[in-house]
Amino acid sequence: MTIAAHTQLLDTFPLVRSQNVEDARERIGRFFSPHRLELHGKPRQLDMAHNQVRLARVSLNVLHYGAQVLIDPGERGDFYMVQLPLNGSAQLACGMESVSVDPGVLSVLQPHIKSRMVWSGDCTMLLLQVPRSVVHERTMAWGIDETPRFALAHSRQVPEVAAWWQAVLDLTRNIDRFGDQWLRHPAAYAAMEEFLLSAFTALLSQPDAARCLTNPGDARCLRRHCKPCLRVAAHIGGGVQALRRGVAAGLCAALPAASRA
Repeated sequence: MTIAAHTQLLDTFPLVRSQNVEDARERIGRFFSPHRLELHGKPRQLDMAHNQVRLARVSLNVLHYGAQVLIDPGERGDFYMVQLPLNGSAQLACGMESVSVDPGVLSVLQPHIKSRMVWSGDCTMLLLQVPRSVVHERTMAWGIDETPRFALAHSRQVPEVAAWWQAVLDLTRNIDRFGDQWLRHPAAYAAMEEFLLSAFTALLSQPDAARCLTNPGDARCLRRHCKPCLRVAAHIGGGVQALRRGVAAGLCAALPAASRA
């Protein structure tokens, strides 16, 4: 059976094309995590397309299966994956949490956490893959030496998330069209990568820390949910006021949930 080719974002950077489940599972597993891949529903014919552009330390990927699929990597690899749905929807389970995502909700999959996904037949994802060490390096600059954790889902209704999301789409379209020009200049793609990584310290904050912003007069709230930020505040001076500025600036985005108890 011949399946008509679909035009996808980053088609100028094709990585894998497959209509065989085992072949797709093995080849995608080389770049992400080894996983179980099963067809669900109809049509029961795979039409997988995986595009990828690599910058210095992160990669942008566009992935489409062309059929409803179950993706079960078990315990994930040593990287974060920000998933921005372009079309369709997916049901995600990560650790003890579960969420539905679509073009109005992005998700952040954590390193070394058991996860399981069901993508709809029309689901296409833009995926930002970032090694754990890269994110950790950024948070260590603020004296946070624990593994960063982020909320699983983030709504596009939040203006900051919507702005970053749209900028990522615009950047990806630009690379798709003019990649040969951009990627020959290391300073240019280093700047692109820095922008993509800004989400981890400015946008993808833990809900508890963000909630303190709605009650800025309550120092107890900040201390309760952002104890590790006290080290940052002590370093730069200013006590609770500095702590509050740290939350507002997104420095709490990378704090592990366990540290907030």
